[in-house]
Amino acid sequence: MTTKTLTDSAASRYASAIFDLSIEEKSLDKTESDLDLVKDIYASNEEFRKVVKSPIFSREQQVRVIKSVGKKVKLSNLIINSLCLMASKRRLFSIVSMVEQFKRLAASHRGELKVSVLSASKLSSSQEEQIRKLFEDETENSVILDVKEDQSLIGGLLIKVGSTVIDSSIKSQLINVENKMKEVGL
Repeated sequence: MTTKTLTDSAASRYASAIFDLSIEEKSLDKTESDLDLVKDIYASNEEFRKVVKSPIFSREQQVRVIKSVGKKVKLSNLIINSLCLMASKRRLFSIVSMVEQFKRLAASHRGELKVSVLSASKLSSSQEEQIRKLFEDETENSVILDVKEDQSLIGGLLIKVGSTVIDSSIKSQLINVENKMKEVGL
């Protein structure tokens, strides 16, 4: 089992349990905002990242850090207890993946679909609306577009919906041509 598989498996179980409890407690919005805060702290605080990722820190040390941070930023008991459980089971390393999976569950529960679009150049409002409408018509969900620009694509789009990737970028087409040329010995 690869590290990514282990991370995704652990993250999925914890995300699902936290989601179910937040629905039961009618605290989905608060739970989601707390998890966003945890993810932000993880991204911005190197010391917190070290405690979360490093096996050097004992389970007890990780639990103390989680409780301290949770109290300081006023996380809900659900999140503090869940993160402490993850720490005690040595699964805290999957925290970012767990937050992302929780957010997908919450969005699905609300009938939302997040579509990430990477474009070689800035899309116009009408182009963004066409992409949104296409996915709304196909999925019958409310679509949230996350549009970013990446000039290295040269042209075309890279669209991600969950784990599905639609790559129509010129960059990937050139890579494919290069690989085919290598296969035939050119």
